[in-house]
Amino acid sequence: MQTLYGRVAIVVAASDGVGAAIARCFGELGASVVVNYASDKAGAEGVVAEIVRSGGKAVAFQSGMASAEDFGNAVSCARLNFGSPDFVINNTRDYPQDDSAPKTEEDYLSEFRGYFAQADANHA
Repeated sequence: MQTLYGRVAIVVAASDGVGAAIARCFGELGASVVVNYASDKAGAEGVVAEIVRSGGKAVAFQSGMASAEDFGNAVSCARLNFGSPDFVINNTRDYPQDDSAPKTEEDYLSEFRGYFAQADANHA
């Protein structure tokens, strides 16, 4: 499976649901992750702890990402901790939510694992 060692990701709204699954997936693949959250500090710290327990690198950072200043602060956090970000995923904007058929975090993790496995196979 493809790895992202040495890569840095900022994942917005990553304290639960889709964002948490995306953050965990980046962590599983070896990227260092900034878990960005607006208000759920405990949730974000839980995601960070899970990534770190599995051998990854992650930090939680509070920012709403609603303004250029918020974005700049999140990027500065990433650079300070890990280096320049290679990925910035704002799950509230980049990933559609389907409220009619809610998925669990494990559903999203499986989906992302499959995506990266397919991308890796296509490059082989």
